[in-house]
Amino acid sequence: MFTMNSKPASAKVAVVLAAIVAVLAAALLCGARPAWADSVQYVEKSWDGSKVVSTTKTAECTPITKDTENIQGWYYVSGNIDNGNRIKVAEGAEANIILTDGSKMLVEK
Repeated sequence: MFTMNSKPASAKVAVVLAAIVAVLAAALLCGARPAWADSVQYVEKSWDGSKVVSTTKTAECTPITKDTENIQGWYYVSGNIDNGNRIKVAEGAEANIILTDGSKMLVEK
């Protein structure tokens, strides 16, 4: 009897999934970032006990749009965003929003 492939379908799926996971892991280890993220510079200010210290940093951020509702992680606003929705931070999560120079963000209370 002739068979095209002796491996069952579930084994083929497992091999493909393992390959995808390996590629994604390698990309993350090499510093790849999601296609939807942008590198955004910001100035962090802190107090050293006697003066304000400014440090320029960079974060990988997702843009906030007029349709953004749920956030977790780093986001940025570029230009003027009038979001008629309430923006919610996931339970137990942290959210950082960077307003780029000259940007404004208006959201519902």
